[in-house]
Amino acid sequence: MKGDQNRARRDEANAMQVEECCYRCWKIGGGMVLSGVVLMLIAVLFPVGVLLVAAGATVIIGSIVWFFRVRQQQGIMVACPSCGKEYHVLPGSHTFVCDDCQHVVPVPRAA
Repeated sequence: MKGDQNRARRDEANAMQVEECCYRCWKIGGGMVLSGVVLMLIAVLFPVGVLLVAAGATVIIGSIVWFFRVRQQQGIMVACPSCGKEYHVLPGSHTFVCDDCQHVVPVPRAA
């Protein structure tokens, strides 16, 4: 019983870390893209701005791909009880909102 609780807490912490890391990468990439666009408006710094925009876009796209791979590898299948649509969810999540019927779907604790 104690081991299941520890595993559930670890899964929850892991899911939160993945989300926080992904959001952090999106903020960094967005800042790089915004800075690059500003530098592109200055004629002399246009090449630097293009490189910064490309690097920021790469960071954003890379973090999105990484998040989807983690979700597919570590995720569990949860079906909405109202409409039956299935979702891949990280085990540490508690609830989420169904895209189709807008109902709150609980994630099983045992998963």
